[in-house]
Amino acid sequence: MLEFSHVSFAFGAQEVLTDVSFTLPEGGALAVTGPSGCGKTTLLRLAAGLLEPGSGQIRRPAGGAAVVFQEPRLLPWLTAEENVNLVLSDRRETLPQAREWLAALGLGGDAGKYPRELSGGMQRRVAIARALAMRRPLLILDEPFSGLDGELKAKTVRLIAAQGSAVLLATHDGGDLAAFGCASLRLEAKLRLDA
Repeated sequence: MLEFSHVSFAFGAQEVLTDVSFTLPEGGALAVTGPSGCGKTTLLRLAAGLLEPGSGQIRRPAGGAAVVFQEPRLLPWLTAEENVNLVLSDRRETLPQAREWLAALGLGGDAGKYPRELSGGMQRRVAIARALAMRRPLLILDEPFSGLDGELKAKTVRLIAAQGSAVLLATHDGGDLAAFGCASLRLEAKLRLDA
C-alpha cells in the first residue's frame, strides 16, 4: 500500500504540493492528472522515494517501486535485451527472461538493437518491459504511453494489469483512466508571482 498523509513539498521558496493525502491499496490504480507544471512528476518522485516531503508522511510498500520515467532512460551502450536484463537477478542466466518481456510488448525481433536504433515508442516499451521485469508491488508510470498507438497501448495496459502491482500514473490522457479503470487525483497549478 502507498499512503500520502498531508504531504507538502517545495523547491526552495516555490511550493509545488500542499497537503496532499491519498491511499493506493495493493493492486489498485490511481491516475494523477492536471495541467503541466502542477506537480505530477514531483508527486511520483515522492512516491518512489527519490524525493522526501517537506512535511507530512509517506508510507511506501515494503517491496519498493519500479518506475517508468517520461524519458526511457535506457543505457545507450546496451541492447534492448541487456537494458531489461539489468534489473534481473542473475544476468548470466536471465537473458531469456528479458527477451520474453520484450516479446510480450511486441519487441521480440528488436531485442538485439541498441536504443539509437529504436523509435521513441519502442524505447518507451523497453523501459516498460524493464519496470515489469522488476516485479515490484508498486509500478509508477510518468506519461507512460507516449508514442504508442491504440492497439499497443491496450496490449501494454493488459500486461501491466496482469502483473497485479498497484499502479500510480501521471497522465494528460483521460483514456488512460478508462484503460486502467482507476480513480484520479487532480492537481492544480500553483500561481507564481515574480517580484
